[in-house]
Amino acid sequence: MDDDTSPLNPAEAEAFRQSVLNVGRAVASQLSSHPDRTFPITFIGQLQRNLDQVMLMPGQALACKPGCSHCCHARVEVSPAEAFRIARMLQAWPIDELDALIERLRSHVAAASEVDDWKKRPACPFLSQHHCTIYEVRPGACRKAHSLDVGPCESGEPSIPQSLKLLVAAESLLKGVQAAYQDHGLEMAAQSLANCVLLALTEPELEARWCSGESARAR
Repeated sequence: MDDDTSPLNPAEAEAFRQSVLNVGRAVASQLSSHPDRTFPITFIGQLQRNLDQVMLMPGQALACKPGCSHCCHARVEVSPAEAFRIARMLQAWPIDELDALIERLRSHVAAASEVDDWKKRPACPFLSQHHCTIYEVRPGACRKAHSLDVGPCESGEPSIPQSLKLLVAAESLLKGVQAAYQDHGLEMAAQSLANCVLLALTEPELEARWCSGESARAR
């Protein structure tokens, strides 16, 4: 959250900062305790499940329902760790389905780069019949996405009513994870979902390079 535009008062901002630090310390401890170079990719799954629990906080009446896919036209950014986790799941798909997906990803990357209005962007390449085909491994950006009123989503309004309580809790978790991974020598710079997963699927050595501390971008 940008300090200049933060909706939090000073006490809330300090609590947010402390939460980020606490998450970072806990994640850093886990990363240091598991020398397996691929552990950070596996561990991101546990962190995402923690985010799911955050989004189930009591007292939040969300308008989001199964089959609601309005937000699946928005630009989604992922960390390399999330993209590699998604790619691992996709590599178990039948080869013809995986090849078709790779072509959809290439088309999506090319088409989405030319559109600014999120409602006019092509639907997420992982969307099928209004359902997410990678739901179990979807990235944090999708897990924290929510709306308190489906009306603005349906009409494509630029601002969607969301719960500040949920956003703050989710952001503190995501920022703490990002900081810990980066301090561990792992690049966590966000990339577009389609492009990052496409690279993970088509660059065989990319995961190993990232686990060794190199960039997760194509050479």
